[in-house]
Amino acid sequence: TIGDRLLQSIAHRLVACVRNSDTVSRQEGDEFILLLPSIEHAEYAALCAQKILTELALPHLIDQHNLHISVSIGISI
Repeated sequence: TIGDRLLQSIAHRLVACVRNSDTVSRQEGDEFILLLPSIEHAEYAALCAQKILTELALPHLIDQHNLHISVSIGISI
């Protein structure tokens, strides 16, 4: 149950980090894919990745537990 709620927390934070025109989906397990259409400059992808890293570095409060996770990001343009 805690793992499912953690994935939901991550998904909500990812959605909050991107534009309405972007897509956030869960690939499998703990993997998510973000599709960012209409990127005109590679720098936007890097800024978005940094925003996500910053947001997900904050603890996730699940059932009175502060959970800290590690994140890795790959970017393809």
